[in-house]
Amino acid sequence: MKRGRHEEVIADDRTSVLASTAWFYYIDGLTQADIAERLLTSRATVGRMLQEARDTGIVRISIDPRTLATMGLSRALCEHFELEDALVVPRRTGTGTTISVNRRIAIAAAGYLERYLQPGAVIGFGWGDTVMNVLFSIRHESLDGVTFASVAGGIDRYSREVFAQGNGVQAHLQLIPAPLVVNSPATAEALRQDTSVTRVLELSRTAVATITGVGGAEATGSSVRAGLYSPGTITTISELGGVGDMLGEWFDADGNVVRGATSDRRIGMDLAELRGMPHVIGVAAGPDKVTAIRAALVGGYLNALVTDEETAEQLIDSAG
Repeated sequence: MKRGRHEEVIADDRTSVLASTAWFYYIDGLTQADIAERLLTSRATVGRMLQEARDTGIVRISIDPRTLATMGLSRALCEHFELEDALVVPRRTGTGTTISVNRRIAIAAAGYLERYLQPGAVIGFGWGDTVMNVLFSIRHESLDGVTFASVAGGIDRYSREVFAQGNGVQAHLQLIPAPLVVNSPATAEALRQDTSVTRVLELSRTAVATITGVGGAEATGSSVRAGLYSPGTITTISELGGVGDMLGEWFDADGNVVRGATSDRRIGMDLAELRGMPHVIGVAAGPDKVTAIRAALVGGYLNALVTDEETAEQLIDSAG
C-alpha cells in the first residue's frame, strides 16, 4: 500500500530528530544527559534514539583497519609476555623521526594514564625522554589533586626541561633531591639515608601506577645524550651482558640485574621493588630498544606497555 503524504512527513520528521540526536552525540560530543535536557526528554529516550539511528543506518560506525591490526598486536603482546595491558600506536604513513614517534607514544600513554588520575592519587615516574613527553601531554584538567613522585634520582637535563614546560604538571611533582647515579657507592649509601630522599621514595611506594621508560645499551642512546653515561661506560656495561636499563639499573637479555654495572651507585627504587608495584607502565619504542624492552618484559618488570606497531611486531617475532 502506498504511504500517504502525512505518513511521509512523520517519517521525515523522525529521521530529522534521529539525525540531530546523533549529531549532538557523535559530532558535538554532548552527553546523553545534555541531549535529553536540550530535547526536553529523558536520558533513556535519547539512548533508544541513538540505537535507532544506528539500526536504521543514519549512523554508520567504521573502524580503521590499521587500528584493528594494532588491537591484534596488543592482544598478542599480552599473551606472549603476560601483560595486563598493551597499547600499540598504529604505524605512521610516510617517514618520521624518533622524536615524532616518541611524541605519538607519549600522547597515547598520557590518555591511557588518565584512568589512574583521580584526586588523591600518587603516580610514580622514572626519568626519560618519552616519560617527560607523557607528563607534558597530560591534560591540565586531569592533574587536579594528583601527585607525581619520582622513583629514582634526577637527571639534570630532564630536571631543567620539566620546569620549562607549561601544562602545570610542575606543581604536582615530588622529586628526589639527588642525582640518579653518583660517583661512589659510599656517597649513594649516605644519600639513601637522607630524610629528603626517603620521604619521596616512601611516597612513590604508595603509587597506584608507575610510568617508566626503557633504555638500551647503545653508545648513541638517550642515557648518553642526557650525560648520564659516557659511550665508554655503555661499552663496558654491554661487555658485562647489559642490554637495557630502567631507573638506572641494568639487566641482561633474560631480565636479570647486572650487578657489576651501576647498581651500587644509583639512588632510587630498585628493579626488584619495582616488580612488586601495581600497574607499572613501560613507554618505549624503536628498533634499537627491542632487545631492552623484551628483556624488561621477560624480567617481569612491566605490567603494561605502550609502544608502536613496528616495535610490537619485532617483540612478537622475538618471542615466537
